Amino acid sequence: MTLRFLGPRPTAEALDVARWLAELEAVQMDCEILRLTGLPRPSGARVLALELESTATLDALQVRLSERFGPPDRPFRPHVTVARSRRPRRVRTEPLMPGLHVRLQPPRLYRSDTLPEGARYCPIVAV
Repeated sequence: MTLRFLGPRPTAEALDVARWLAELEAVQMDCEILRLTGLPRPSGARVLALELESTATLDALQVRLSERFGPPDRPFRPHVTVARSRRPRRVRTEPLMPGLHVRLQPPRLYRSDTLPEGARYCPIVAV
């Protein structure tokens, strides 16, 4: 799940952010999966996603991120990306069986590399 898109950053700054995240002492958490949906909107989706409930822990992380990086470009919408499409597609939003959960690990910083075969995400580890 993406907590915040930071955009291109110099290597030294990225390592500083990775260290800062490691110091947050965030814990893994369980979130309920609410529905399967399309983003940015179901009528013109480029992302198929599992939308998650927002929790107090996620909200607190968003506050800390806003304190560090300023307010986000758009409201936070917790989700896990399932698939991406180059062209917008219509996606039917489907509620899922209540009680389905996903376990989220503590936050880490990732570099996103866009390749012809799709995006590849590599963790940035501060030493």
